Amino acid sequence: MNTVTNVYKILLAILMIIFFSSCTGKKSSDESNQLNTSTANPNVVTLSLKQFDAIGITTGTLLKKNLSDVIKLNGLLEIPPKCRASVTAMINGSVTKILVQQGDQIKQGDILALISHPDIIQLQQDFLETQSQFVFIEKDYFRQKELVSQNATAAKNFEKIESDYNSQMFRLLSLEKKLKLINLDPLKVAQGNIFDEAPIVSPISGSVNSVNINIGSSVLSSDELFEISDNSKIQAALLVYEKDIPKIKIGQPIQIALTTDLLRTFTGRIFSISKGFEKDVNAIKIYANINEKSKGLLHGSNIEGRLDLNNNLVDALPDEALIREGENTFMFIMSSKNQADGEFIFEKVLVKIGISDLGYTEITPLTNTKSIVNIVLKGAYELNAKMKSSETDED
Repeated sequence: MNTVTNVYKILLAILMIIFFSSCTGKKSSDESNQLNTSTANPNVVTLSLKQFDAIGITTGTLLKKNLSDVIKLNGLLEIPPKCRASVTAMINGSVTKILVQQGDQIKQGDILALISHPDIIQLQQDFLETQSQFVFIEKDYFRQKELVSQNATAAKNFEKIESDYNSQMFRLLSLEKKLKLINLDPLKVAQGNIFDEAPIVSPISGSVNSVNINIGSSVLSSDELFEISDNSKIQAALLVYEKDIPKIKIGQPIQIALTTDLLRTFTGRIFSISKGFEKDVNAIKIYANINEKSKGLLHGSNIEGRLDLNNNLVDALPDEALIREGENTFMFIMSSKNQADGEFIFEKVLVKIGISDLGYTEITPLTNTKSIVNIVLKGAYELNAKMKSSETDED
């Protein structure tokens, strides 16, 4: 009987061991699954240093933008007429030399080209002959004037000499002006320097926009040989419709952006308001200077302007920093605790959006804004695609 009892005790012990082992294993498995679930976040994506560099991610903080209570204007970039020049030769001739090319930066007075023509030499000859004759007539004029003052000669004779003197003086002055018009120095010509070429000189400083001649080209005095403009004087010309005219005033600050790149903005101030409506448009034109001069600003470029009527700044991000999925909008934040081996961790965070304008959207983060320092401003779409790709691979 004792033997049977001992057997039962042994079997019971074995069954209890098996039961507890099963429970422990299940518990460990459940804990492991719970741990994996807690550490695997579907809204987190990790990049290697190589991937980070390839995407070209840039980060930053929330931007302050005035996206409400503004007047939106359309217009063009313009260079004032006084800062643009169409260069002509002022005399007929043939091009013998071109000293500049399109895009060159030049200063006022720089020589652009040289032209030659027999009329250039003839003009200098006429000037020298007139000057020589004037020297003789001038001496005779002052001699006769002295005699008249002493009643030593008839006043009638002096009147004829005075008329010849004035006529020759005016002719000499006229020839001097003609020499200056073709950029020849009358003083050098008077010293006996005869030039067989006339220089074409830039009337303003700026850049050469076009060169309309070749070596050997025959040009007329009225032909446009070069076009030059000073882009540093570029300004904004914008249309303001009738309902908004009372809101405009001189000195008002304005934001300006190229329609081809709305994220790149420039600042300026209104300095002129026209007093009449534009032809066929129920709007007036206003002009604003541009504080930031840039090589990318060209005459005739389409622009958009924004006049802030009050200072109502909101938190905003560039549209390219936001991921829109159905009715939800997200942004990516780069973790400050990057993993070892040059890995970068990004979390996809839900945000609330507001007004959108000029490539920016008002956002309200649904988390503590003080902790948001590394928002992905560029590369969000690539990060989202990488996240979707990782989810597909796991499935």
